[in-house]
Amino acid sequence: MNENDKEEFLRMLIPMSAIYGVAMPEDQIVGYWMVLKPMLTIDEFRRAVGIAASTLKFMPKPSELIDCVKPSRALLAWETFAKVARRPITHSIDFGDPLINAVVRSKGGLREAYRIPSDTFYSHYRRDFLEAYRAFERGTAVPDTSPLLVSGHHEGSLGLPGKKISCSYLEGPQLKLEAI
Repeated sequence: MNENDKEEFLRMLIPMSAIYGVAMPEDQIVGYWMVLKPMLTIDEFRRAVGIAASTLKFMPKPSELIDCVKPSRALLAWETFAKVARRPITHSIDFGDPLINAVVRSKGGLREAYRIPSDTFYSHYRRDFLEAYRAFERGTAVPDTSPLLVSGHHEGSLGLPGKKISCSYLEGPQLKLEAI
């Protein structure tokens, strides 16, 4: 965005804050502008406000608005994992992104993720997944990146053949997901 976009930015930000019942003091508005101006175009900001207002329960932070239109690697990892985790598990799985393996293992494994009710899975488990992924990415936690085994043990997964999920994070919000 640039200075010419500031008026339109305000015409979208103020009503969005009203939707959430949040009164934004001027210094907070200035903070949103300072963070978002170099990160988003006005069209991206418009899309982010629309997405946020229709999907988020609380007033989004600037980083959440950015995530609405420019997914982080953690969000792409979540999408990869969520496509696999809601299916019955019949094979050991090795995600192409070793941090996905580490996060899922730290949260109790594949079978535990499959057992979680969908409403909890897509809210609390998603939030915890993203926080853990980002912690592993920053190096603030030591991940176990070995493949995920259906039995939850490292000794062979009860003889089930393994599947490798190939994750290729492409430029932009695209994700290539292939079962090998």
